[in-house]
Amino acid sequence: MKVADDPFADPGLPPHKPRIQDIDERAARRSERAVAFMFTLSMLATVGFIASYVIFPVDKIVYIWPFGRVSALNFSLGLTSARPSSSSARARSTGPAP
Repeated sequence: MKVADDPFADPGLPPHKPRIQDIDERAARRSERAVAFMFTLSMLATVGFIASYVIFPVDKIVYIWPFGRVSALNFSLGLTSARPSSSSARARSTGPAP
């Protein structure tokens, strides 16, 4: 096998097109605030997950209107575990370029 002369040759990707955040400072600040809010929301939901695990007993049943009678522990853990993952994923996908 022959080694290429230039191991870092241009792969033929199109040139980078600047995003609105790269050009407009107000849009960059707005995106930064949105990402910071989503990471803060993720952190608070993680704390809520741990708190609900400690607070609710396993056999506590509550009535929640659209769902009916559900376990308070399962509902609170499900609600607080979905938020951190979705907020973190959204924050990473909408963040400014590295």
